[in-house]
Amino acid sequence: MIVTTQAANTSAHTARRALPGWAVDRIRTGVPSNELRAHGGSKAVYGALVSTAMSAIQAGHDWCEWHAALTSAESRLGQQARLDNRRRDIGRARQLKSLESAWGRAESRIAESPAFTSDEVRRRARGLLDRSDMKPWTATRSDADRLVYRHAVAEAEQRGHTRPVLPIRGISEATGVPSRTAARSLQRLTVAGLLRLHRSGRRSAGTSRRAGIYVVVELTLPNRPLPVNGPYVPLRQDLMCHPETGCVPLPEETSRA
Repeated sequence: MIVTTQAANTSAHTARRALPGWAVDRIRTGVPSNELRAHGGSKAVYGALVSTAMSAIQAGHDWCEWHAALTSAESRLGQQARLDNRRRDIGRARQLKSLESAWGRAESRIAESPAFTSDEVRRRARGLLDRSDMKPWTATRSDADRLVYRHAVAEAEQRGHTRPVLPIRGISEATGVPSRTAARSLQRLTVAGLLRLHRSGRRSAGTSRRAGIYVVVELTLPNRPLPVNGPYVPLRQDLMCHPETGCVPLPEETSRA
């Protein structure tokens, strides 16, 4: 097994704690079939390996612990990592190579964007809430987008985490925005680069539905002051713009006559 120096240093200087629930669940249950179909089997599995490796590193776990969890008989994600897109077994050697690659990618991402403390996330979220009612929001032509985004930031501020859980029903109850409109706003905010889908919602056993988890992108950008004029920059009235990801055309359904 290959353990890089960066991995050893990261775990040595991080207080060890339990993995968050979503990471434990992802290692245990693997990538859902709908995500495998939507994003490509091997690509979706590799993405899950990287995200769980990042969580392990940030929780102070080392390569050996993460590798043991992925190669245990109880890990569906580890089993998926042994299959190619045609569901053929690629063998232990190629599985190990994939795990090592995912661990290295996780290290690189953490080095590029170090995690903020809970207090820092709350401070930045409060600053973003103060700015999200300013004039640039009119570029979206949608009060619903502003309300949904404010709710996402408020949830991040309350939990001290950049990845709030955003159930559609909860958004609707908190903002007064109808459920279907809230779902479309989440899609538009994701396309604009203001939110990033971390884990899609899906229906689980019975009639309950697991809520989606979204990343508030503005809260993850390292060493960058919050924009003075809010998250949107109205370069053109027919575009939704963000300083990091650029501009995309507004969906026709959001335009006002």
